[in-house]
Amino acid sequence: MNRSLFNQYFEPVFLWRHTAQMTFNLLLMAFLLILSGDISAQLSGNEKVIELKNDNSPSTQIKVVDDGGNKLVLSRPARRIISLAPHITEMLFSAGAGDQIVGAAAFSDFPMPAKSIPRVGDSTNLDFEKIVTLQPDLVVVWPSGVSKGSLQKLRELGFQVYLSEPQGLYGIAENISDFGLLTGHSDIAQKKIRIFKSQFNELDKRYRSKSKITVFYQIWQEPLMTINGRHLISQVIDLCGGTNVFANLPTLAPQVELESVMARDAQVILMSAPANGDKQLLAYWHRWQNLQAVREQQIYTVPWDLISRHSLRILDGAKIVCEAIERTRRSVIGDGKIPSR
Repeated sequence: MNRSLFNQYFEPVFLWRHTAQMTFNLLLMAFLLILSGDISAQLSGNEKVIELKNDNSPSTQIKVVDDGGNKLVLSRPARRIISLAPHITEMLFSAGAGDQIVGAAAFSDFPMPAKSIPRVGDSTNLDFEKIVTLQPDLVVVWPSGVSKGSLQKLRELGFQVYLSEPQGLYGIAENISDFGLLTGHSDIAQKKIRIFKSQFNELDKRYRSKSKITVFYQIWQEPLMTINGRHLISQVIDLCGGTNVFANLPTLAPQVELESVMARDAQVILMSAPANGDKQLLAYWHRWQNLQAVREQQIYTVPWDLISRHSLRILDGAKIVCEAIERTRRSVIGDGKIPSR
């Protein structure tokens, strides 16, 4: 797996560590909110906020608060937008604003039209000259993906900046709602959010209350890395009726020893991989027949672009995770109707 693929999908794991001191308290509160309550209820609560926001009209100011707690005010919908992260590009398209994106960060590859948008650099090297030339009236930034210096420079250049750091499923819906407002496409954004909520509720009803299956989720192999209970992927595992065996670790994406994986001996091993799979990833685990997931052939891959990005496609990844956990459940306990242990 080459370095460019690592940058595309997993560099966020390491960038998070560099920004942890600045955002820890805010992120912890957001994660605890998601983990301690029913996410479907939170989505319903957000819908009320959305309805209030829809009072904006072309003759009034558009006001939103971004994920950094900053108030953003536009006198009219943004027409020239720069997206500085792949997940932001996806969400802007979902909100109906794809045609208004004039520049995007590297690896903005979905949906297909995103590939033709002019590039303005990547997380470590923004092309400020090109950004200025494109004359954006809105720049949407992933704060964990750019340096403090780059963010400050964008503001010094006078750009309207929205910070997108969605926390879990609720945050994705909230960002898309804001993008709909900021770009004049609230109706489209709300329709997508309703579909998202319906799909979430369907998965929640079908899987969450089933007998729990223990899960080891691998996001990287060398070094061996997993996710803790605050991570978006862990929320998906919980939605699917699984239990993340490393949920209690303090780091969002910790490095773990093989011995620790063996000691926890999860019933299923899931791992992020290219869409067409990765035989090398699977072959690594086949050597360890003392693990029950290996003996029972309960090892599955999940396309990393579906499970790692904060976008509406996370529920496509969730369906794959749920189906894998369900196959393990049926293998371990039969029809999956035995009460949770």
